[in-house]
Amino acid sequence: MSTRIKRRPGVRDRGRLLLFLPALVFFLSLAPAVRPQAERGLETILDGVASRVRACAAYKTWSATVVQTITEADESWAPRKVTKITKTMIMRGKVQEDRIIKAEVIQDGRTVDITEKFAAERRAFLEKEKKRLAGREARGEGRENDPDRKHYFDLAEIMPFGRESRPDFDFFLVPADEARARGDAAGDAPIVLQVRPKEAAPGRWHGVYTIAPRSFDILKAEVRPSKNPKFVKEIVLKIDIDVLHRKFFVLKRTNLKVNAGFLIKRIRKIVEEEYFDVKILD
Repeated sequence: MSTRIKRRPGVRDRGRLLLFLPALVFFLSLAPAVRPQAERGLETILDGVASRVRACAAYKTWSATVVQTITEADESWAPRKVTKITKTMIMRGKVQEDRIIKAEVIQDGRTVDITEKFAAERRAFLEKEKKRLAGREARGEGRENDPDRKHYFDLAEIMPFGRESRPDFDFFLVPADEARARGDAAGDAPIVLQVRPKEAAPGRWHGVYTIAPRSFDILKAEVRPSKNPKFVKEIVLKIDIDVLHRKFFVLKRTNLKVNAGFLIKRIRKIVEEEYFDVKILD
């Protein structure tokens, strides 16, 4: 699964921004007052999480009903324009299919239905992307050298728990009292794990992950890049994760905050999504 940020989303470019969240199933930011862990207990946790990530992300095709709210904000992050979209979505590996049920814009106290226009632009963009990906695959070109997808992020980039990725990161356990505040008061205190790249680089993320202590399932994540893309001041992504049939990690809620721009052109957006009726179709 993968996903993308487009630098200049207008009404037409908004379709590109919508491709960012669906495949990002896990992420998070930095938390204070943590302590490094060098004992074998941390290694056990990392092995447990890595095992669950491999098992629970082992699917390629899924569907969901998605309710999305895109808020375009001013310099104080007050809403200027809000776009609300309801759609059904199918992800087939890297290829996304959308059926727009309703789309409307709320601005200056007025609500305007843009369903037909938005659906047409979305279909055109996804069809163009599908053909582009098929062409690259036919030529045997890997996605790591894809210049038009350089802001897509794979699971391996944001989930560095496998043994092959660990040497590039430092791992910290948040103290138990702070971890408990992040969990359900009626249940066990979660494990809260902070991850920091040893060296800032594109594709390496700062992350904080809230993890179920018994199953090692990832419950919540918040991430931000250790090195922002050009013209991007801030990216923060928060995710709530559900475990479907005790077998699959699926998206429940996402919140993406983007602050980007060049000179006087500034984009401040918050993209929130809720996922309903998620089905694994493999």
